[in-house]
Amino acid sequence: MNARLFPVFAALLLNACAAPMVDPQMPGATYEITITRSWSEATHPLDWPGVTGHFTGGIGATHTDAYAMFGAGKIATPGLEILSQKGMATPFDQELATAKSSGTVGAIFQYGPIWTVGGTSSVQVRATDAFPILSFANMVAPSPDWFTGVTAIQLKRNGQWIDSETVTLYAWDSGTNDARTYKADKIAANPFVPITLNNAPMFMQGGNRIPVGTATIRKVGA
Repeated sequence: MNARLFPVFAALLLNACAAPMVDPQMPGATYEITITRSWSEATHPLDWPGVTGHFTGGIGATHTDAYAMFGAGKIATPGLEILSQKGMATPFDQELATAKSSGTVGAIFQYGPIWTVGGTSSVQVRATDAFPILSFANMVAPSPDWFTGVTAIQLKRNGQWIDSETVTLYAWDSGTNDARTYKADKIAANPFVPITLNNAPMFMQGGNRIPVGTATIRKVGA
């Protein structure tokens, strides 16, 4: 192959591999997901980690009800362990690819980090009749194993694709690390304990959980 053409070919191949493989002819709807971060020193002052505080990039998918990315009482996969502890999408992306091969996951997507309070990160994904459920997650960083996201949002209800929905985001604990503060040394949990909404004192006030952000899911096309 001409050496000058190789970088172009490689870029095209990479884009082809990264694109969600969902049949555009299958009935469905395209959604824009916008994650907004409210987590800050003002909202969560206890043990605030300083300028290093951010949402990492995240990963998500459309899927059937036979797949669950996370949920209260479930045990974290290795993918969620690494995402919640290091903010890395691998091996979560590999787990999703395997689930896609088995027919329980449709489109797979990733989105960027949020470093500023009030900042946003957006991504578009197409859901179909075969894969009408949405889940995604990203790390709340720095932290032992804390993350936020949504799990099993039904995009099609009563036979209709929803137009829009805003979901309040809370911090979760993946149950894979026993440290209790943002910057504490990691203490591996062995065995893993069930995933829970995060009950650490920095995420609670007066017995109520303090949101860390929102996710707005808006239909933008067929």
